[in-house]
Amino acid sequence: DKYEMRCVAGEKGMDKAVNWVHMVEGLAISEFLDGNEIAFTTGIGMPDDNDALLELVESIYKNRASALVINIGPYIKEIPDMVIDFCNYNNFPLFQVPWHVHMAGIMKIFSEILTMADRIDMEITGAMENAIFFHDQQSMYIPMLEKNGIDCELPYCVALFFIEKLEEKESKRDSVENAIKHIVHDYSGTNSKESFVFSKRGMMFVIFKNCSYDEIEKNVKSVADYFVRLGGIYKDVYCGVGRNTKSVRCLYKSYNLALKAMKLQIRRNVPREAAVYKKMGVYRTLMAIDDMEIVKEYYNELFEPLVRYDELNKTSLVEFLKVYFEESGSAVNTAERMFLHRNTVNYKIHKIEEILDCNLSDFDTKVELYIALKLSELI
Repeated sequence: DKYEMRCVAGEKGMDKAVNWVHMVEGLAISEFLDGNEIAFTTGIGMPDDNDALLELVESIYKNRASALVINIGPYIKEIPDMVIDFCNYNNFPLFQVPWHVHMAGIMKIFSEILTMADRIDMEITGAMENAIFFHDQQSMYIPMLEKNGIDCELPYCVALFFIEKLEEKESKRDSVENAIKHIVHDYSGTNSKESFVFSKRGMMFVIFKNCSYDEIEKNVKSVADYFVRLGGIYKDVYCGVGRNTKSVRCLYKSYNLALKAMKLQIRRNVPREAAVYKKMGVYRTLMAIDDMEIVKEYYNELFEPLVRYDELNKTSLVEFLKVYFEESGSAVNTAERMFLHRNTVNYKIHKIEEILDCNLSDFDTKVELYIALKLSELI
């Protein structure tokens, strides 16, 4: 082509997402990369030294650029083998263009393409939001998705992330969103039309298109691991994953399940571990109950006397009963887990039976109380 741009290394990394372009003429400038940019360099001001160029390339790669374009000319006469080897080893696309080609022209072309892609991404994201929050009004999202080549009849799944204290650093929201996009796209090897990442209502949304639950789980784990490594203000992240839908028209159902699953993790204080609807056992049925007043009424009818007793006597019999059920009704295991004497466990069991006027040896009673405790976590 007229720009004579040629890939010389890292061809296996050509599926990386690209958000923008950036001129990088030194190590200090490489630190300003946000990730997913195509970096351009002429080598101006750099020492005429192969090691210096390698150090720059390594820094650009470390700061998560998607590719690098080197202008071959008076400052960088040729790309040394050590740089090509590094890029091949790390699947980092490396391009070269001759000096007579204007880099500004190439950057302009990329900028126009990316601006158009950004507009399309915004249209798709807006349509996905409408599919979730205005699902009955299909005219608000189906035509826009189809116009942008999105197959609405494939299965979709919503994963939600609540990143604690994110609101305190609003200026960092875009970089966090870009980081999640980078992880999702890098893991799945897809472009923005296969997975969709955006922030809304204080949460991060990741919508997966036509992915298996195994793929979704691994991808979500990669995102959670990113925040563990990041540490600091973003240390705690809570995640819920909904179910695969029949089509984009049912996306709101996956969102509602993901939201309930994520809130459950928050109430349990279980960060960095996704609650996946597919693997949530009895919760899969309980989460389908939309009327929380019925849930509250059911729980209160069974547990109000025990809750009131705990409040008046500064005891924790409700929590004890949860552990007792989690240990399959084994007094021995409950005693070991709670560091109690066996007689103390038996005393607490009898006390609960007395307060609730029930028999914990009866299977139906156990089931009823167990379900009520599970429901209480969804209130």
